[in-house]
Amino acid sequence: NKMVRVYDRLTDVDDRSIAGQSLSHVQRMIFGIPGTYVMLDFDRVAEVRFKGDAWGKESTVSKSGARHVERYPYRVTLMRGSPDFIKTAEEKLSGKDTEEARQQAILEQEVEEEQRVVAELEARIVVEESRIQQAKDRDQKSKEDAVKLQET
Repeated sequence: NKMVRVYDRLTDVDDRSIAGQSLSHVQRMIFGIPGTYVMLDFDRVAEVRFKGDAWGKESTVSKSGARHVERYPYRVTLMRGSPDFIKTAEEKLSGKDTEEARQQAILEQEVEEEQRVVAELEARIVVEESRIQQAKDRDQKSKEDAVKLQET
């Protein structure tokens, strides 16, 4: 069963271990370029339940007191991209050459990302222009104050 479950542990992204990596680094590894595929390796850890302990109950601890855990590694391959990207790609695939449609969908996603970055940069420019104007106003005020001091 290749359904990811709660408590399954991600171990590798595209055959590269994520041990010691920050969450943001792992996210960048997973998200990548829309339309490409990512391989995610997981470990499912399960405790083996023993039938009947000393009191006749099911247990994860053997009569000797040893806990038995088994590891079940598995791999999931996913296409990168938002649900809208994947839907658009599928729609285009129905009437076009597969590679051409995939490339077109990738380009459209890249354009959307560039437009988002441009909008963020434009917003930053507005903020910085305001800060520059405030600094100029403070500088002008300081100069005027200095002139007044010299006159007195």
